[in-house]
Amino acid sequence: MAIEIGGVTLETFFGFIALVIAIFLLSALANAGLRRLMDNRIKRSNSKLIARLIQYLTIVVGLYIGIVMVLGLDLTALFASLGLIALAVAFASQQILQNTMAGILIFIQRPIHLEDWVEIGGLPTTGIGRVKDITLSRITLRNADGRIVFIPNSIILNSKVINYTRAGFTEVAVPLRFPVGMDMERVRSIIMDAVKLNPRLPPNLDQEEERSYIRMFNLPQIKLLFDKKPDISLFVPRTLVTGITGSEVMVEIRIWVREIQTREQIISDLLESVNDRLSREGLKLAC
Repeated sequence: MAIEIGGVTLETFFGFIALVIAIFLLSALANAGLRRLMDNRIKRSNSKLIARLIQYLTIVVGLYIGIVMVLGLDLTALFASLGLIALAVAFASQQILQNTMAGILIFIQRPIHLEDWVEIGGLPTTGIGRVKDITLSRITLRNADGRIVFIPNSIILNSKVINYTRAGFTEVAVPLRFPVGMDMERVRSIIMDAVKLNPRLPPNLDQEEERSYIRMFNLPQIKLLFDKKPDISLFVPRTLVTGITGSEVMVEIRIWVREIQTREQIISDLLESVNDRLSREGLKLAC
């Protein structure tokens, strides 16, 4: 006599389990194969999205075939009998459903892409990180300091998201303090001479960096951010006096950075150069 589980023979049940395992393996292989095929042809973010959608579709279709054709169950009756259980599970997994729905909206709206440099608002702050993975439940960031941060999609939709990659350029303020009475025109001249020596800061870019700027200017999403066609002259550094006290003058060097992950190194190089030139001119920063 055949052993049955809920009207399904044990042999059929194990056959269904084997089919489910095969479905998940096939979906994973489909994902990997599509990524390998498309990664060099289209953007990696689009490739990953298409491959993941095909993977999910394969799982859904495979499970439908397994339930209907292998187990021989009526899905309508099955869903009706499981209605109360499904309702309870829905309440218990409300956060999971929120993250999944948020993930779908993120896929549709595309506020962030793979490899974008972003910063997520709210506490605790994540700092600037690069998007390494986007799923239906969460995104994965790798911070500039190497930390891996997992953020639920529902938080992404309910928080401020700063996308430095989509912005193209970011202005950075570098504060300095000088004694009152110093010739500020001379100070500005020294600062601008130091800026000109940095090949990653306009207007004196090296050839490779200048080509990167021009490519950025031609991107449609960058053109939308400007009233007129952007050019390098819009990103020339400035030196501003931001405050004066009885003994000090506060100055900011405003520079534009194309790649936010290089910000600290560019600031470090600039400060070293400014300090060296000040020393050679016999000038000092305020203590």
